[in-house]
Amino acid sequence: MWGYGKDGQLGHGETKDVHMPRALRSLQSKVIRSVSCGEHHVGAVSEGGALFTWGRGQNGRLGHGSTDNELLPKAVELLSGHAVASVACGEFHTACVLQSAPHVYTWGLGLSGRLGHGDEADRYSPTFVEAFTGMQVGTERLFFWLFGSA
Repeated sequence: MWGYGKDGQLGHGETKDVHMPRALRSLQSKVIRSVSCGEHHVGAVSEGGALFTWGRGQNGRLGHGSTDNELLPKAVELLSGHAVASVACGEFHTACVLQSAPHVYTWGLGLSGRLGHGDEADRYSPTFVEAFTGMQVGTERLFFWLFGSA
């Protein structure tokens, strides 16, 4: 990855800008199926369905249960054992869909209800969006509502 790296969102273990494409050493043993970039954080789904996030942790947007920044890709442990189909990183939040019995999970900044949980609370770990219960949810591509994008 390359570009602006102030918050560690490039995943190289540092906070410097990188001016040319560079492989992520920590993910070299993984086959990465998809990547989504937020403004200051990144999510990547491996071929096996593991979700990795890194960059700015403000508002819990990385899903690791804290607001700590991560300079290297880190597996989202709460979702281990579940195959993630897709991830979408918004400006201050993240969402994913699981492959089996597609369920939507969101976390990060809850302002204006953007996480879909019926409130404005921030979530520091992936939280199931109950509003999608019983609905057919596609697993190929995930889009955000309100302030996010994918």
